[in-house]
Amino acid sequence: MIIKAVKLLIATIGLGLGSAAIAEDLVYYATDATGTDYYFDAETIRIPTVNTVEVWQIQDASKDKTVSYRTVKNKLRINCSEETFGFLSIVTYRADGTVIRADDYKYPTMRSTVPGSTINTLFKTLCP
Repeated sequence: MIIKAVKLLIATIGLGLGSAAIAEDLVYYATDATGTDYYFDAETIRIPTVNTVEVWQIQDASKDKTVSYRTVKNKLRINCSEETFGFLSIVTYRADGTVIRADDYKYPTMRSTVPGSTINTLFKTLCP
């Protein structure tokens, strides 16, 4: 009985240390109509120019039964003065963590932030 308790304690500590090493500072900011939750990683916020913000966004689709993936991680570029955004990187994952697709864009297509959209909520959060 004591051996099982010690093994459980060691496993719990090991998991805690492992997750701390890869911890993200995720900030929830929206849920869409299909149940996907949206977060941004506050540790990844960068301001490469005066009016531009770059940040990693995470989409948790674990409750969304309309999609075949589980998670999407996007690196976004937001132009605060023009109210536009573009994707620098998109990585889509299965439920087991394997990558379905990964794309990088050196020159992202910038799109308008549509009022009331999840990206507009992020824009309002990150832009002054």
